[in-house]
Amino acid sequence: MALSGLGLVDAAAGDYEHAEQLLAEARDLFRRAGDRWGLTGVLWNTADVAVTRGDLDGAVEALEEALAVQREAGRGLWIAQTLTHLADVAFAQDDPDRARPLLLEARSLYAEKGDAVELAEVESRLREPAAPR
Repeated sequence: MALSGLGLVDAAAGDYEHAEQLLAEARDLFRRAGDRWGLTGVLWNTADVAVTRGDLDGAVEALEEALAVQREAGRGLWIAQTLTHLADVAFAQDDPDRARPLLLEARSLYAEKGDAVELAEVESRLREPAAPR
């Protein structure tokens, strides 16, 4: 977790190359340890740094890996959060047709888990599917 945090500090300081190195090291450690939750967190951080750098394909790659880890673990709210992040990237890529099914699945998961706040946010976004967050 410390490596991941340091990677975010470096990213905030504009040292993206070092940030990515630290995040890659953290991902490897979490994979080897089989720590799904730690891996999910560092993959989310990796995606955030990729978006900041304008590397939307890299963000999708990190988020899709996080989604696979979460689906395997059956973490509904984490899956929904990742789906909304993937939708954000799809909007940034000017692909609302890809974003909509992601948001629909997230809405279903938020409804199932009773998360009224996130459900309302997703429903609001679905009413205006071409508008990024």
